[in-house]
Amino acid sequence: MTPSPVTFVVSRIVKPSCEEAFEAWQRGIAAACLKYEGHLGVDLIRPEDHHRPEFVVILRFDSYDHLKRWVDSDERRKWLAEVDALTVGETRAEIVTGLEFWFELHDNPSLMPPRYKQALLTWAAITPLSIAANALLGPPLAALPLIVRSMIIAAILVILMTYVVMPRFTRLVARWLYAR
Repeated sequence: MTPSPVTFVVSRIVKPSCEEAFEAWQRGIAAACLKYEGHLGVDLIRPEDHHRPEFVVILRFDSYDHLKRWVDSDERRKWLAEVDALTVGETRAEIVTGLEFWFELHDNPSLMPPRYKQALLTWAAITPLSIAANALLGPPLAALPLIVRSMIIAAILVILMTYVVMPRFTRLVARWLYAR
């Protein structure tokens, strides 16, 4: 069985006037995390509500085992010891698997975008991708039965949407997607 990608979502409330220091800390821990096998990227969502400055860090790994190595590492523990001085309250963390990581940050419904935005964003991403895939792959695959052509193109679209398009697209439109 092929391991599936996992997303580790962590949210912290940053103390007033510590936002800049927290972002510097986050860049440092992200650079450290890049050295670990299976790391697929990291995103930071900054708070829009400055009365409750909750930052959300999203880490992606190619498998649960690779994520677990990072989470259990001494290097991560060292970084976490430094961040407590910059934050208040408990850290909230969740591991998400499957396609829901395109939109769902964690169990905080205020950070879950409305379904119409999820649908619109998915449609906006998959429509041009589908047109391009059919234009490029349709002629070379024309001799294959329709169901085989459809399965090949669908597999390519799912892979591109999961690993290439949606991580970048959701980051690009994060302010609109997660706006209250």
